[in-house]
Amino acid sequence: MMNHVNGSKKYQEKLIHTIESVPISMMNNQFHRYMAIIKQKSGQRIFPGTGFSMDYHVAKSHAVGEAIERYCAGIMNPIDIVKRPINDLDYPCIPPLHFNRYTNEQYANQDKFEQYNKNSEHNWVLANNYMTGDTVYLPIETVYLLIPNQYKRFRDVVSTGLASGPCFDAAFENALNECIEKDAFMLSWLLRKVNYEISLDSLKTKKLNKLIQSMENMNYSLRIYDISQPEIKSFTILTVIKANDSIGFYMTASTNRKLSKAIKKSIEEAISGYVTLQEKSVYHSNSDLDMSKEGSTYYYFKGFDDSVLSEVISPEIEVKNFESIEQEYTFTEMIQSVASQTDIYYKDLTTVDIRELNLVSLRVVTPSLLILPYEKEALLESERLQRLSDGVELNLKPHPFP
Repeated sequence: MMNHVNGSKKYQEKLIHTIESVPISMMNNQFHRYMAIIKQKSGQRIFPGTGFSMDYHVAKSHAVGEAIERYCAGIMNPIDIVKRPINDLDYPCIPPLHFNRYTNEQYANQDKFEQYNKNSEHNWVLANNYMTGDTVYLPIETVYLLIPNQYKRFRDVVSTGLASGPCFDAAFENALNECIEKDAFMLSWLLRKVNYEISLDSLKTKKLNKLIQSMENMNYSLRIYDISQPEIKSFTILTVIKANDSIGFYMTASTNRKLSKAIKKSIEEAISGYVTLQEKSVYHSNSDLDMSKEGSTYYYFKGFDDSVLSEVISPEIEVKNFESIEQEYTFTEMIQSVASQTDIYYKDLTTVDIRELNLVSLRVVTPSLLILPYEKEALLESERLQRLSDGVELNLKPHPFP
């Protein structure tokens, strides 16, 4: 996501988009929600973004940042794209076989995606290795969002690794956080492994206390857990939110190399998602649940399988105080730890109009890390998953992550 944005009027004029407050009737004006919409100057497409926070500046900034990310990732630059077999490329390529993907059996049981064939033509886009600067080709579906139907895909097109910021480093770190977050969540879900719970009573900062108190006043309960992967020097915090007087739950996660920031963002996103589902539940029919990505999230929210929580999170999990946990890693520590697990690539997607606003939009790609699929099936072809699972039976229930 993008950092704080000043002068929203400037963005409205330059990008031809609106920034509007979206009321939250049940939150008693304690939180702010904004929607930003960028209209493509040529064509009919629009690119929405939403933001949620107790601080209206932050909510507005997040909405604008998300809209910019989707806008930049939705415009494919034909100069950088080629359609060729792997042996005919001018630069080294990172083929789909290097990525977290479906198994042969999974490919055989569905027709939406195709197993990669090195002798067939594939669509590639130029990118760079972050650690070496080398130019490489990546599969097009790992970079852009709006892939025309004629392009063959080997897996879901997801938004993980997209971020905007006032400079390259800020955008890169935010994008990499997303890659770490989704990998940590999928591993914790598939392996039924959560490290420990963090005591809410031990959170002493004013901002965190305000968040927690606001939820308690509205009869919600929050629990936060560490699901960080031990080999990566960053914090991934899972938040589970429930209403005290009903069944069902919602969970989400956030990653940051600073513990307090990871906790704050995870809690805010959990509140935002839970409230949004409460609003949508008026229009949802339980009989229409198809267990797609959104359907499975709503399935758990409605309390159809609360038992999965005790399956994934041990009732006897260790509880730690905030002060007893490492508080922060350096940017270099985080990068080096990720690079020890996977190559890191990036594509600068910044369009001319966005660059004129002194903003940068990137896609960061980490082939070995797990992604969060839109489909209900997890992508099980992964050397990383196989190594970390060590023969453990996987939890293959549809994940509840939004």
